[in-house]
Amino acid sequence: MAPPAVELRNVEKSYREGEAERAVLRDVSLTIGTGEIVVFVGRSGSGKSTLLNLIAGIDRPTAGTVTVNGTDLTALDEQARTLFRRRHIGFVFQFFNLIPLDGVARVRELLERVGLGGRGASYPERLSGGEQQRVAIARALVHEPAVVIADEPTGNLDAETAAGVLELFDTLAREARRTVLMATHSREVIGVADRIFAMERGGLVERTTC
Repeated sequence: MAPPAVELRNVEKSYREGEAERAVLRDVSLTIGTGEIVVFVGRSGSGKSTLLNLIAGIDRPTAGTVTVNGTDLTALDEQARTLFRRRHIGFVFQFFNLIPLDGVARVRELLERVGLGGRGASYPERLSGGEQQRVAIARALVHEPAVVIADEPTGNLDAETAAGVLELFDTLAREARRTVLMATHSREVIGVADRIFAMERGGLVERTTC
């Protein structure tokens, strides 16, 4: 049997603020299967981005284990986590994070799928917000990652553009059977989820609706 795409066991994360220590995540356990689209909701500061950073190996938990695609990230040093992230994790950010002359060339094969086949030579600033986010989705998927992490992927787009970008993201991810983890405030994003988790008091509560 294939391992879960993502598995968290008794994960805790605290940060020191002056003389005090603030607990952001408390005893979080979670198992996500391959190909699931999972959405995390919660108020700003509730720990959504912290959770995604732990799953991506950008940060390490204070306690507990984070396993992605069968690899225990908590057992890796920073360099090994960086290499793992490059090979196995795709990212879609709220503010696109496209770099001129980098990214567009590497996703040329997917540009046709995202409706931008004729824009491969365009610099990011020449693209609209929706076009930039479609390129970001192509970039996130082109190396066939085990997990795609999206932090507020439609947060910087108007409602109509966001709906189109989200539909494209959903279609491409499901076709390739990629596991997708998204943090969002958007009801449109919540609508494509297989599972929804609310961040509450440092823990996760699964919801059937939101």
